[in-house]
Order: sequence, then structure tokens, then C-alpha cells
Amino acid sequence: RQLPMFPEFLNYINSLAPQYLVDTEVLGHQIQYLFRAGRYFKTLLEKTMPPIAFVVCYYGLTSMAFVMACYELGVKSIDIQHGDQSEQNFAYGRWNNTPPEGYALLPTVFWCWSEWEAEVIRKWNNVTPNHQPIVGGNMWLHMWETDNSITKHYDQIVRKNHKFNRYNLLLTLQTDVEVPAWVLNTIRTAPAEWTWWIRVHPSQALQRGIIREKLSFFGNNVELDAATDLPLPALLRNMDMHITGYSSTTIEAANFNLPTVLFDPAGEDLHRRYIEAGNARYVTDSAEMMKALGDYLVVPKGSSGAGIENMFSAETVLRRLETIGL
Repeated sequence: RQLPMFPEFLNYINSLAPQYLVDTEVLGHQIQYLFRAGRYFKTLLEKTMPPIAFVVCYYGLTSMAFVMACYELGVKSIDIQHGDQSEQNFAYGRWNNTPPEGYALLPTVFWCWSEWEAEVIRKWNNVTPNHQPIVGGNMWLHMWETDNSITKHYDQIVRKNHKFNRYNLLLTLQTDVEVPAWVLNTIRTAPAEWTWWIRVHPSQALQRGIIREKLSFFGNNVELDAATDLPLPALLRNMDMHITGYSSTTIEAANFNLPTVLFDPAGEDLHRRYIEAGNARYVTDSAEMMKALGDYLVVPKGSSGAGIENMFSAETVLRRLETIGL
């Protein structure tokens, strides 16, 4: 059964971006999967009926099915921030026509790392009591900011790596960003006392062998496996620089006073506040990158003007959850 005026709707959507035409067959399969997965999650939730349920990256199909099941059962769902939540992010910014009752596929609460991300939600959710933001910080990173048995253990692993060098630079890859040839050339011609820790994106796990082969001619100043397998904060604690296209690791790096060099135009747009704060710099060629790296590496770590994000204790977060009725 087709929704009223659905063909007209498709024509309008396709006219906005002709290069991304909606495949109605694929869309139909996705909708079927959404409802089937929703029924599965509803069955699980009915057995325990938790007052709240947590999800990461709510806008994946499986996560949306989980959020929908929570909505139907009256269970409050909380999406935990995992990366960029700027206005440019379709999942979090500019839901300007939200109805008063909200949407079944949007979480009840958005757990945000800072007031900045929470304000992005507040700009559009004033018409509904649902989809409220809460500033809970990033407690996972908070643990890594202190010296404890866990962080010291991983510090030893990183620093005892035979490729740990005078300067250690972390390059975080992304699935939809091809590393430009000039960036690869920068790595190839960088000083011998620089080690490039190249971290494969989690969704590229099956491509690690291919990526390793492409990097094989770079010599001994590239570390792929440890950079990919170790917890990201364990690396951020011990690196001297972070390089990426536009990864949200830029945000996490700032927590460790670790500057970022961005080489994709999207990075300049998404992380403008970090660029303005001096935590990041956008570059367009090898000369600009080497200049940025040289400028940052001569500055003692911790004096880059970082520390934008706030961290909160579990007790603080629980009190804030209580204020919105959870």
C-alpha cells in the first residue's frame, strides 16, 4: 500500500539531489527491516520493561528500530553522543518541523558531551517535550584524563612499541575520505624521527590488509596495527599531533590538548570552532601541512588553547537526568 502523494514526494526529493535518486525497492526493504527489528526489540524490552534504555548512533536502521520499540512501550531512550553533533549533521541539527508529540524514531534524550552540542538540539526542539538534550560529558574520556592503573598500563604499551619515536603523529582514517596523494607524500618525506600512527576506521576492519599493502613502501615510520587496535584515548594521551580529513576525533583530541591538522574541506566547516580556538588548522597542500606540523610540534603539549569540552562525574549526570524526569 502506498502513502498518499508518495510519488510526488519522491519526485520532489529526487529533484533536490538528482545524483542521489531514491531507490524505492531498497527503501521498501529498509522499512520492512525496521518494523521486523522493532518487533524483536519490543519482545526483549517487554520482558524487563526498563525505565530507560541507551543507544549509540540512533540513526542506524537497527538503532532506529530499538528507539521505536522504546517509544511504543513508553521506555525513555537515550542516545549517547559518539562524535560530531553540529547543525550540519543531519541526525542532530535542524529538525525544525518536529510535531508537538515528537517522532517515534528520535530518542527521548540526547546525551551531549558539552553545552555546545546541547544548544544545537535546543534550537529546534522547543516545540516538544520529547528529544531533550542533557549535558553529560564524556565519562569514557574522563577516565583517560587521569593517571590510574588502566591508563598507566596502556601508556607502557604505547611507549614500549618499537616504533614509538621522538614525535608521534596520529592519522585517523575515514570510510568516505580518500587520503590525498599530497598527504601520503608528506608522510613519505617526513623526518625520520616522526612516526605516523595510522588508525583504520572501525568500519574498515576488513580492509586493513589492503591499507597495509598500500603503506608498505613507506618504510618503518608507519605503525598500523597498534594504532588501530589500541583504545583511541590511549593513543591520544601519548601522541604529539592528530591529522584527519574531518573525523570527530578532533573533538576528543582537544580534550588532551592535542592539536589537529585537517585536510578535507568538510573538516574546515565541521570543526570551525576548534580552528578558531587554535586547536586545529585546515591545510590544502603538503607545504601548508608541514608548516602546521612544524608550528604545533615546537609548542609544548598543553598550551594549544584546548580544553573546550567539559567532563562530568556520574553523580552529576544522574542529577541532570532527574531534572528532566528520568
